[in-house]
Amino acid sequence: MKIEKKFLALLFLVCSFFSLPTNAQDLEEDFRVWATVIGEGKFNDKFGWYAELQGRVKEDAGRADQAFFRPAINYWLTNKTSLWLGYVAAATAVPDDRRYEKRYWQQLMHR
Repeated sequence: MKIEKKFLALLFLVCSFFSLPTNAQDLEEDFRVWATVIGEGKFNDKFGWYAELQGRVKEDAGRADQAFFRPAINYWLTNKTSLWLGYVAAATAVPDDRRYEKRYWQQLMHR
């Protein structure tokens, strides 16, 4: 029992040491802008659609950062609950290049 208490005390001291405040680097401010356009509708009582376009700019709103396209189909289980299956195509600007991400996404929504 004594060893366990000593170990916990030592662990607490070590963790406390790593949580001490440190000198922060100079703050770098960057004004960014995010813009989103969303469309949503229903094909019938059970199936619907969703589309989202999103653009993000950085460096005081002077340079493109990211762009997203997220379409989806949804199925309404009840008046308040729906299942969604979608796709996202994202482009991210990195120095002298651009990275692309493409993937599926899903969600269960209850309103």
